[in-house]
Amino acid sequence: MAAIDWNKVSDKKKSSIENATDSVARKIIKRNGKVKPSFKTKGFFLLMHFLQKKGWNEADVKYWKEKGWTEKKRPWR
Repeated sequence: MAAIDWNKVSDKKKSSIENATDSVARKIIKRNGKVKPSFKTKGFFLLMHFLQKKGWNEADVKYWKEKGWTEKKRPWR
């Protein structure tokens, strides 16, 4: 889209943009609440889990304990 004003965009291009955004919106709605973290995310969480158990930052330790993440609970379960 090279137009400065939305009103100057052709109807064909507007239709194409709307179809693309509708497709992305359907995918987001379909995956809502079902997204699984990657191996990298789980690994980083495990590292932070051990740091919080040792008492690295007092405010973070309190937050993690409230969520139950220093025990067996995980945010993706």
